[in-house]
Amino acid sequence: LSIESSPLDGLKLSGWVAYNEAVLTEPFPIGNGSSIIQAGTRLPHSSRWSGGVAVEQEFPLLPSIGATGLVGVDASYVGERPGTLSNTNMLRAKPSYVQTNLRIGAVYDTWTAYVFVYNVTDRRGVLREDRVRAEKFKRSVLRPPLLDHD
Repeated sequence: LSIESSPLDGLKLSGWVAYNEAVLTEPFPIGNGSSIIQAGTRLPHSSRWSGGVAVEQEFPLLPSIGATGLVGVDASYVGERPGTLSNTNMLRAKPSYVQTNLRIGAVYDTWTAYVFVYNVTDRRGVLREDRVRAEKFKRSVLRPPLLDHD
């Protein structure tokens, strides 16, 4: 479900939400078939809930030449996700996280320039986790705040 609105001149509001019921629909044998993952087990890396909101405001930057500026912020939520396909996959679930980004830009004629700051709150959401040895795991996380441009 998504929605977008422009309640005031130059202001854009948007949001979305998703629900995901990604589960095995029947038992799944693994290895040589001696183990079976039960129907109803959540699929790896699938969050039940995710969503996001964004706000962007345009404003006159240099009205005499028709240049406009804009500022925006967006935040996205990713819910808890199973890490593996197993009957106990929620024991090593990746936790939920929220990522917040900022942007500022200018538009003039056919030219557009943006500066972005990603993950401004420095949330280290776990994106991936790989088993290195029996009890040791390697994690990939959201990158720390980063200034970028376009």
